[in-house]
Amino acid sequence: MSFRYLGSTPGYLGKNKKGKDANIEDDLEEIYFVTSLHETEDGWDRTRTWGWFRTYKEASKSVKMNAGDMAECCYYSHTVIEKMPCGIPSMAGEFQRWFKWVVDPKDKDRFRGKWMRCSKPVWSEGIIGFSIG
Repeated sequence: MSFRYLGSTPGYLGKNKKGKDANIEDDLEEIYFVTSLHETEDGWDRTRTWGWFRTYKEASKSVKMNAGDMAECCYYSHTVIEKMPCGIPSMAGEFQRWFKWVVDPKDKDRFRGKWMRCSKPVWSEGIIGFSIG
């Protein structure tokens, strides 16, 4: 797994497409960014990009385990995984997978919950590149 910022082995970048340990010199064709958004009445007003991963599977796992508290105590309502080509980010495609923070109904403080897959929010239609600002 490429959890560099989560305290795993420094510099470990996961597996490359051949299933071998990757290194920074490996050619990357695409990467997956994980970005959380704060929803407002008019759409969103803040984003935070948590990092990038070599595969969708790794990015999805980081979201599902709420790595680094991506919800930040329920502040961020949505998280999106975006596939970006290496190189010029403006050439990004439309690949996005959305998650919504669902609070545990038994939690009186509303801090416990989990990320659940959801549809693309209406306010995000036609927008790509949340991870690059």
